[in-house]
Formats: sequence, structure tokens, C-alpha cells
Amino acid sequence: MPERSAGAVAVIDGGAYRRLFVWRLRCRPPGFPVLNESGVSVAQSRKLLLVGAVLGILAGITLFVAHSHTYLDVSASDFAINRAAAQQLLDRDPVYDADAERDRLKQEGLYRGQLAAESFTGTYSNFIGLPTTALVYTPFANMNFDDALLTFQIVEVACFLGAVVIVGFAVPRRNRVLAWLVGLAALLLFFPVMSSLALGVAVLLKISPWVVLAFVLLRVGRRCLRVVIGAASAVAVLLALSTLVGGRPHDIVTWLSDVVPTLSRGNRSVENQSVPALLARFLVGGDDLVATTIPIGGYRFVGYLIAVAGILGMWWWRRNRSFVPLELGALILIALLSGPI
Repeated sequence: MPERSAGAVAVIDGGAYRRLFVWRLRCRPPGFPVLNESGVSVAQSRKLLLVGAVLGILAGITLFVAHSHTYLDVSASDFAINRAAAQQLLDRDPVYDADAERDRLKQEGLYRGQLAAESFTGTYSNFIGLPTTALVYTPFANMNFDDALLTFQIVEVACFLGAVVIVGFAVPRRNRVLAWLVGLAALLLFFPVMSSLALGVAVLLKISPWVVLAFVLLRVGRRCLRVVIGAASAVAVLLALSTLVGGRPHDIVTWLSDVVPTLSRGNRSVENQSVPALLARFLVGGDDLVATTIPIGGYRFVGYLIAVAGILGMWWWRRNRSFVPLELGALILIALLSGPI
């Protein structure tokens, strides 16, 4: 029996480990199962994930059928607010005139009950998007409200499904069907998806755009100039189009000078899952955790630290590796934890 060496054992890094793993794959006998670090074969993992996805789809359909009134029996306040802003845009009136938009809802007989209680009562119940958001809603501006809402919800469902299909194409061909099933299960089980359909919101994840842009610029390296030109061109085209339709370039200035500073202060409501909001809820006096009118104060600067550390950390970790779609998922998590910036 050979004697064990008394010398130090070398520690291999991640790259060497992956090369060793690939070598083992090439040298394995035909039909030999491939095991991951937990000892479960890849085929077994895919079967477990497939079963979980199918069960998730069935559970999602069951929950939706059984509790559809809970999901959909709410006022479409977000849709009503954005639609009123689109009407203002088409009439070349200020899109940030909350009183005029409230009057539009009253004229249509919509400003009553729960919708009235959730519309134009504070910062987050006013129109706070860019004029380009109002531009997106212009096809629904002159339609009957119920027909417009139903059409918007159908379009939104199509966009959700399209997003799942696109993400599925980002994985290897043999895993695409599995990825599509998992995505469909997530859509049916993820409550914000259902609530967004009921409310008629335009964006599910209101992540800070500069976080995404900063990471992409670091990630592409020397090609950053192309990214800047492309992003700037797209923004310029959308803003120019909304200005041509609305005829009010000053609305962009209003958004930058009035809306952005208010939003950047954030709020400590439980609906804000960022770390700065969590700190404010724990460390600032008061027991009203639902109101969106209480700012988080200086704790919002913690969000800057989280965003910078997260962007630099991800870039350093992935700097010499090929891009994978999971990086975007991690980036969204960083943006959500850092909060509005």
C-alpha cells in the first residue's frame, strides 16, 4: 500500500476545479451519471425541478380559480392615474397636474369608493413617472375605462409570458422547456404579478436605472462608449416623442426638479423592502408602518453604500468570466436592497 505524502496538499481555485470537473466528464464511462457536489445526479435534479414546476403550475391555477375575487376585486388605481396623465399628455396639458387629473376621473364617474381613496392623496398616489410613461398609456386614453383596463391587462399578460419565453432562450437548449415551466409556475404563484394585473401598473420592479447602467458599463469594459451612446439615444428618442405628442418639454424639467427629489427621500412603509427603510422602521420612533408620507431620512445614504458595494463586488467577482443571465437577477436584488436612489 503506498505511503501517504507528508507534504502540504495544494488547494485548487474555482477555475482549476471547473477544469478538473470537465476532464472528469470527458473521461467518464458511457452512461455513467454526472454528480454535482451534493451527490445528486444532474438528471435527478432536473426531474425534481420539473416535478416542482408542474406542481407549482397546478397550485397557481388552483389558487387563482379559488381566490380570483381576492386577486382582482381591487380598484385599478394605478391604471386610472396613468391613464389620466395620458389624457393630459394628448391634450397638451401638464402631466403632473394632480387636480386636473382628479377632475378627469370625476367627469368619467370613476372617482368614488376605493379608487378615490387610493388616488391623488399623496406623493405615491399621484402620477410620478416620466412623460414617457404617460406616452405608453396613450392608446388607452380615449377608450371606455373598463375596456381600456381589460385590454391593458391582456397586453400585460402577454408581456409577462413573452418575458418568460425570452429568459428561456437564455439557457441551454435542453433546459429551455424546464425553464419555461419554472417561469410559468413563478408567474402563477408570485402575488405581485396578480396584484399588478389588478392595479394596472406599468412597472413591477421600480429599480434605480443608474444601478443597472453602472454595472453594465463596468461589465462591458472598452465597449462602454457604445452602451452610453445606445442608452442615451433610446432615452432621447422616447423623451422627444413624448415631447412632440404632449408639446410640453417643461414636464421633463418638472419631473427632475419636483418628482425625483421627493421620491429619492423614500419612505419607511412596510412596502419598501430596502435596507434603509428597514433601518428606519427599527430605529426611528413611531408605530405607523403603513403610511408612505414618512421619509427614511439620512438612512437613505446607506442605500448608496449598498449599491456601490454591490456593483463593484459583482463586477470584481465576474470580471474575467463570461456573462450569465443570473447576473441580472443579482443586480435587481442589489437595486431592491439599496432602495430608491
